[in-house]
Amino acid sequence: MDTEITDEFQQVLDLLSVATPPVVFVTGSAGTGKSTLIDVLRYELDKNLVVVAPTGVAALNVQGQTIHSLFQLPPGPQPRAKRIAGAAKDVVEKMEVLVIDEVSMVRADLLDAIDDSLRLNTGRAGAPFGGKTLVLVGDMHQLPPVVAGAEEQRLFEEAYESPYFFSAMSLRELPMVTVTLTRSFRQADAEFIRLLDHIRAGTDLDDTVEQLNRVVEEEMIPEETRLVLTSVNARARQFNEQQLAQLPGEAWTFDAEVNGDWLDNESQLPSPAELRLKVDAQVMFSPRTVRSGLTARSAGSCSLRKTSSRLNSWVMKIWASMFLSSANPGSATAISGMKSAGALRRSPSAVTHSFHSSWPGP
Repeated sequence: MDTEITDEFQQVLDLLSVATPPVVFVTGSAGTGKSTLIDVLRYELDKNLVVVAPTGVAALNVQGQTIHSLFQLPPGPQPRAKRIAGAAKDVVEKMEVLVIDEVSMVRADLLDAIDDSLRLNTGRAGAPFGGKTLVLVGDMHQLPPVVAGAEEQRLFEEAYESPYFFSAMSLRELPMVTVTLTRSFRQADAEFIRLLDHIRAGTDLDDTVEQLNRVVEEEMIPEETRLVLTSVNARARQFNEQQLAQLPGEAWTFDAEVNGDWLDNESQLPSPAELRLKVDAQVMFSPRTVRSGLTARSAGSCSLRKTSSRLNSWVMKIWASMFLSSANPGSATAISGMKSAGALRRSPSAVTHSFHSSWPGP
């Protein structure tokens, strides 16, 4: 592979190749190469490695599988381990290293369920995690575990010190080696990196905000093109519905056909199962679609044009302005689809979303 093997990457490779501690925790702020390291481990580590993540979107980002899917765990608190069936059984038996990405979102009870499952399915009941090596990757300043409902809240008040993975009973007697990635691959400006680190850690905020505000342009971009960030999916959906309702005209509905191994609930799909659009609606693409030139940072708006008066057919065009450092300012591309709209392909080994429109005629 062409990726540079930094000293920090090499440190993790050496740990897993020579000393092999039972648990390695790799952390670092956004942009320090945590996902890149997982690719490096895939190519450079001479061991059978499996990558999982707590949600479908997180798993797609690292070309892995969800925890619940691989270990065939039921949803809900304290899932009970069971005998793994099918192809996953062979994968787990041959696995030597288990990489868990976005571990900040993994609850303590789920990590304990992984421990129980590996002990059960490897026949090594006395070995923590069935004797497998754990590589936990994530930033504890990012998304926390979700604790929903009175039952789950009671669980983490009575049985665990916290919902975070490090409170798992399975880790209490295991030594953990921590590696912190420090090199930023996304930013080169040392001062800007310092300000971002202050925001991440919540330190020296008054001075940090003041310095950032000094470089804010007086002329703000139009309100309808601003990107609103929120840490809660429900709030994002609510805001998007409010903005869509303000647009004139009829809404077009695209229903997804989900193909592939997808055992998680619908809310974890990388795109809505039902996609509603209007003319001039703002759109951001979630897949990394190399073929069309679009990536996860592509955005744009919708337009509608009539293509054939005889067939009375319509085409929805999504003009995507490329907001990438490698793209030319203002450059754009387009994808179009007829009434059986084109497919948006996700990870080659995971899920494919095909959106079919159900809009009315003109």
